[in-house]
Amino acid sequence: MSHTPLADGLSRRKAYRAMSVIVGGVGIAITIYGFVASAVAAIVIGLVLFVVVGFAFHVAANVTMNNAISRAAEAAGGSAHGAEYIPAIHGLHIDAFQQARLKSAMSGQPIDDAFRFEMARLTSGG
Repeated sequence: MSHTPLADGLSRRKAYRAMSVIVGGVGIAITIYGFVASAVAAIVIGLVLFVVVGFAFHVAANVTMNNAISRAAEAAGGSAHGAEYIPAIHGLHIDAFQQARLKSAMSGQPIDDAFRFEMARLTSGG
């Protein structure tokens, strides 16, 4: 096969076209991989933030409730610092709240005052 400048130019053109298709395909594959990796990373980060923020609110709610229970128990002359005391009184705050809501509805007393009174009554054993 004889090589002429025209034949060399055509075969180079075919080679360049083939290389551009290969490089373009690799570029598209990298782009798709980037989109998928970004989506997966965004989902993972979202789930992690969801769990962390949810746990933070859970802890904050428990701390707030335990502080309220401690104040009510101390107002009644008791103590809510023992680890075994908190689970036992944890259910009492529900009873106290129900009683306080009923008392508040019947007497017009503010529910905060009624709740403190009921917690003091329940934690003092009376």
